[in-house]
Amino acid sequence: MSAQARPKTNGSGGAATPVIHGDGWTNLFSKAGTRGDKTQHSRPSLKRGKLPWSWLEAMYATDGMARKIVDLPAEEMTREWYRVEGDPQGAVMAHLQQELNVKEVLTDAERWSRLYGGSLVVVGANDGGDLEDPLNEAAVRELLFLRVYDRNQVTREPIEEINTTDLTGLDSRDPLEPEWYRVTPYGTGHSFRVHRSRVWRFQGAKLPERERQRNDGWGLSELEGCYEALRDWNTVHNATANIVVDFIQSVLSVKGLSDMIAGGEEDVVKKRLDILDLSRSVLNTMLIDADGEQYTKHASSVAGLPDLVDRHTQRLSAITNMPVTKLVGISPAGLNATGESDTRQWYDELKGQQQDKHVPFLQWLVDLSAQATRGPLAGVSPGELRVKPNALWQRTDEEEAELRKKVAETDEIYLRNAVVDASEVALSRFGGDEWSMDTKLIVKELEGSQDDPEAQAREREAMEEHLAEGGGGREGGGGREGEEHADPERSLNGAQVTSLLEVVARVARGELPRDTGVAIIVAAFPISTDQAERIMGTVGQGFTPTATEPPAPAPAPGGDE
Repeated sequence: MSAQARPKTNGSGGAATPVIHGDGWTNLFSKAGTRGDKTQHSRPSLKRGKLPWSWLEAMYATDGMARKIVDLPAEEMTREWYRVEGDPQGAVMAHLQQELNVKEVLTDAERWSRLYGGSLVVVGANDGGDLEDPLNEAAVRELLFLRVYDRNQVTREPIEEINTTDLTGLDSRDPLEPEWYRVTPYGTGHSFRVHRSRVWRFQGAKLPERERQRNDGWGLSELEGCYEALRDWNTVHNATANIVVDFIQSVLSVKGLSDMIAGGEEDVVKKRLDILDLSRSVLNTMLIDADGEQYTKHASSVAGLPDLVDRHTQRLSAITNMPVTKLVGISPAGLNATGESDTRQWYDELKGQQQDKHVPFLQWLVDLSAQATRGPLAGVSPGELRVKPNALWQRTDEEEAELRKKVAETDEIYLRNAVVDASEVALSRFGGDEWSMDTKLIVKELEGSQDDPEAQAREREAMEEHLAEGGGGREGGGGREGEEHADPERSLNGAQVTSLLEVVARVARGELPRDTGVAIIVAAFPISTDQAERIMGTVGQGFTPTATEPPAPAPAPGGDE
């Protein structure tokens, strides 16, 4: 609400004097809400300024908690690493790790961006050009190296003025990103110039655009926001250590001590104290005068100190956005409190950072490596490659077994009610690079199954004949000479035979690669790889994906329909 003015007339009926009433709470006796209220004078300030790099390095080198705040998120984000979907053999990621040590490079890039506010990864790509030249991704023959530099080793070349009359050369890049960087490695005394298309920038903590411009285009160190909380946390622990050192205070009461000091007998007093210390250290006994002296011990009070330490720990945890169980390794108090929910929530936040920062970088490297003529795939990409982070929260063996059991029970219900067929379940669970609980329906039916049921029957009969000819019968008929007969207890029932025929049919129609069909049969049925190969016969050799007609283009906005 806004302030309101009410006119107030004077005693002689003269001009009215406006009286301003402001919304809020005030108390003239306690001075709450007035100029005398101390809390009204608190203001945000940048007087401390940003921490110099020497302070950041000193904190990282000497303060274990500061190091953990910097290192732990970076190491957790790369702990379970990433996978490449569409590369079943894992050749691309294995090549990046073995030849370029990409995991350590990415971890260090994230680490130094959190400590200094930014880092730069220079990618050495053999495309026929120099580091100063724009990268020609289509001509990349191989990736040679990856180098990480913190933001203090990198300076921006002057940013060219944007021509607002010609926008054809603009892209969606950061407006504070220059065309070239100047990199000066530590200890070399030399620098080199590199084009922006050959580097990847990692930013630290977010800053408003104005402040980022003042910070040479970089972010902020993660230690900046938690500096005061970290300082107070260390102060509390140091004070606690001092309390422990002086926890027990010895007190010796001497009759007439003041008179002795006033009479100039300080030497007598000191000699008496020396005798007491000597007797306590040698005889472990205090020798005192029964009439004139009394020796006592007083312990310092630590009441409320654990709660005070916990409060500062919780404050540090809240500011760093890290759970207490990870920050200090202590589970929260309370019945059945394990900190699992806090850790899961933190992992979800780290997953968001993985998607925003790591996945685009790795996707770029994977695409370059896949199309490189001297790369792991020799320039022949198997199709779309997608980088996905592995789950940070890993299930135990017992949890994994229980999950698979529940999914299997659900699949049985779906199969019994004809919601899905066995081939869809087998393909969904075991058709990918690893077991998956996500069910993918195969929309396309058997050719002619809806319009011509007889065509479907003929196709199934042809598959049955093919199975008989291929020697894949499970009842012992059709087996090769000298081959052991199948175990009757493991023979396929009618529903399983139908599902098996479905897999072979999809391979025959070009909907599945032959290798995938064989893998599904081995995983879903009690059949060996050799038997699956014989069942498949020549089906699927020279696999060509079934072509689909592209959708008709949508009419242009405002055009004729």
